[in-house]
Amino acid sequence: MSDLKRVVELANQLTEATTKVAALTSELKEAEAARLSLEREDLPMLMEEIGLTELKLGNGQKIKVISDCTASITIDNSMNAIKWLVENGFGGLVKTCVVIEFDRGEVDKAQTTAKGLTKKFPQTISKETVHHSTLKSFIKEQLADARPIPMELFGVHTFSKAVISK
Repeated sequence: MSDLKRVVELANQLTEATTKVAALTSELKEAEAARLSLEREDLPMLMEEIGLTELKLGNGQKIKVISDCTASITIDNSMNAIKWLVENGFGGLVKTCVVIEFDRGEVDKAQTTAKGLTKKFPQTISKETVHHSTLKSFIKEQLADARPIPMELFGVHTFSKAVISK
């Protein structure tokens, strides 16, 4: 086979592979949406409708409906959310990140600075954040203890979720 024919063949294979990946990606998204619907809507609603929170199946698996949530702090809510946490005794959840940006070619300066921040740089950016996993755990704990929290400020969405385990 000539080099030109090999190039054409490999280009065709690449086109086919790209098409296959796109199709599988679409199929995966559809399957994930179906799973999410069963997990968060269909199964929890049916079990609630018939008065069940837990059921043991004949194959040894157990279906249990639990409360879960998602939470996130938007950029617009960041300052108020951090303020609320600090004012309500949860300031330990807040982490402060300091970033110093250096121009290209300032590698030595960056490395020296990283070894020991002893001077203030005007390009320093300080940002307070709460890690998403920490936030979710905190929110779940507050909800479980029926403590009041500003749901909108923390972007909290609660839902029931069916969990299948052995």
